Amino acid sequence: MTSGNTQPADDGGRRTTPPVLRLYLLGGFRAERADGAPVAARWPRPSARRLVELLAVSPGRVRHREEIIEMCWPDTAGTPAALGSLRVALHAARRALEPELTPRLPSAYLVGEGALLRLPAETVWIDADHAERLAERALRSGSTAELARALQAFTGELLPEHRYTPWVQARRESLDALRDSVRLALAESCLADGETERAAATARAVLADSAAEERAHRVLIAAYLRQGMRRRALAQYHRCRRALDSEWGVLPGPETEALHRAALATDPTAVRRPAPARPAPPPPAVLRSLSEAPFVGRRAELERLLNPARPALSVIAGEAGIGKTRLAAEAARRAAANGAAVLWGAGHDEGPQAPYGLFVEALEGWLAGRSVEDRAGIAAEYPELAALLPALGRTGSAPAWGGGPEYERERIHSAVSGLLALAAAPGSGGAPGSGGGVLLVLDDVHAADTASLQLLARLARPAPAPAAPRLRFLATYRPEDLPETDPRRTLLDALVRQGTAHRLRLRRLDRGECLTLAAEAMPVGTPAALHRVWELSLGHPLFALELATSPTPLTSHEDLTPPEGIRLLVNDRLSRLSPAARRVIEVVAVASGGVATLTEVTEITAAAPPSRSPCPPAPRARLSSPGAERGAGSAVAGVGAGGSGGVGPGVGSGAACASVVDGIEDALAAGVLEERRVAADGVAVAGLGFRHPLIRLVCREGLSQARRRQLHGE
Repeated sequence: MTSGNTQPADDGGRRTTPPVLRLYLLGGFRAERADGAPVAARWPRPSARRLVELLAVSPGRVRHREEIIEMCWPDTAGTPAALGSLRVALHAARRALEPELTPRLPSAYLVGEGALLRLPAETVWIDADHAERLAERALRSGSTAELARALQAFTGELLPEHRYTPWVQARRESLDALRDSVRLALAESCLADGETERAAATARAVLADSAAEERAHRVLIAAYLRQGMRRRALAQYHRCRRALDSEWGVLPGPETEALHRAALATDPTAVRRPAPARPAPPPPAVLRSLSEAPFVGRRAELERLLNPARPALSVIAGEAGIGKTRLAAEAARRAAANGAAVLWGAGHDEGPQAPYGLFVEALEGWLAGRSVEDRAGIAAEYPELAALLPALGRTGSAPAWGGGPEYERERIHSAVSGLLALAAAPGSGGAPGSGGGVLLVLDDVHAADTASLQLLARLARPAPAPAAPRLRFLATYRPEDLPETDPRRTLLDALVRQGTAHRLRLRRLDRGECLTLAAEAMPVGTPAALHRVWELSLGHPLFALELATSPTPLTSHEDLTPPEGIRLLVNDRLSRLSPAARRVIEVVAVASGGVATLTEVTEITAAAPPSRSPCPPAPRARLSSPGAERGAGSAVAGVGAGGSGGVGPGVGSGAACASVVDGIEDALAAGVLEERRVAADGVAVAGLGFRHPLIRLVCREGLSQARRRQLHGE
């Protein structure tokens, strides 16, 4: 075992400073000593040289002896023979580097520290480490001279004689990446200094090794433009585009696209001048109309949406009519006032869901404000979108790129990303954004296709570069229309869980907010009328607005004629429910107070025919007048069980009971009914009630007197 002392003794036993050993790894291995002492040109044992090479490329120049054995003698690792091989190689290496070393004295170059072997930095200089230090210092300074000096230190490939040896690979890749960073920085620095020829030559050297290095392509395009060679700049752009597509399946970034637009311009030197500022595009028409509606409350929620520290994607969840779209519109209005380009797309409940429908609507609206020349240029740059966006002047199928559906989807994702980046670019030709970034609002994503949600998830990922364009996304959805088992909901939940998105759940307005909203909307609002709006709406914004603007008197719940807007909202919800769910809702609607025990709901629903069917004999059960309170526990859990809240034998069993359970589940999931504990004969049992009394009013109003009597068992 040798000690960590690296100073050998002279002939008199005194310690002397050892000469520096220089190891050259770039371009091939060789060793030299500063004192000129000979170092074996032909090593007596290949394993001795391999040991020195391994330590020279190891992190910190140190390795555990067991690691060395695993790498150099893997077939005998763990055996005495392997330890013997290491001992022999170590002795031979020390003799090759220090032929004058006397027995039992420690080596100045190969130092043993317990189970570790090390090449000390004090006595061993390595050209690869020297190049690495120069490169890191030059990249920090950005000096053209230092970058050039650092690049000169990279004199060749690291240990080309070990091109396929695994333990060299990591160090080789690290140095290659560092060398390319230096070359790219040098090319950009030369371009900034006006040395276009030198910049172009350096960029070509990068591309000779990495044909898909976009920064090098950008330097060449800019250099050609500086020299007035517009055709060569355009050709270089297309080489860049092909290389990126072939190797990575992506499109050029916004900076490269800006150079391409400069090359297409009449004046090829336009790249040297900042583009003239152009006004922000007008906000979408839907945003202008929504912003005219009153905006009350939601101040804290609005601040959360506008907080730049939040993830790029914000998701607003809430029941129908709760104000999701209005809040999104207010956030979009504020963003537009700050210079952002606002794009707006929405899902639609009616009709089939078109692929990428949310983005098609948003991008079509944005493209409608662009000139014909702009749209033609965008169509040429993003042919993948031509089949999706009629505003680009083409219809039919997208170009066949090959590579299968996954590749096609990746191309569309990249194209949309590039187009949004174009919209966010300050004053870019063909995309007159104002430099305030882009806010893309996707309303009602519960009515959108899965492909739109997958694209949103891709775009919402954190940008890898700090200079990436500012893209923010705002999505809204109704939880009752997007159950947790839906793949789209699963995707949104995953984004929230990963921190890529944050979710905001909207509550109903409190009394003060509701009164303020009603006062703004009501033509003549007396305190009594405003109070009735609060009592009837219970803070539901859409209900409050409809009641405040209704021409009919605001009477009690039982006598009130529901305003048209409320009727349309509720009937739209009911129209999408199953027949079993509608029958359950009818039973609860005619119950006294709009609440019923689960036993009553189950027996009467199972016995009652669908609406507009011939009336059968009256059901066994009759609706009572129970008291109700909200409570924990599942009402549906009692179906099929005997006792309170359960169903006895007869109509509540078998297929009829199963159908009732399905109907109850559907009505609960749709947000029409909710589970409650109902007091019947002094005992709290499972029951059902309406989430809002106005929903019950609309449901009850839609039933004829004959149907009500039938459900009452009269």
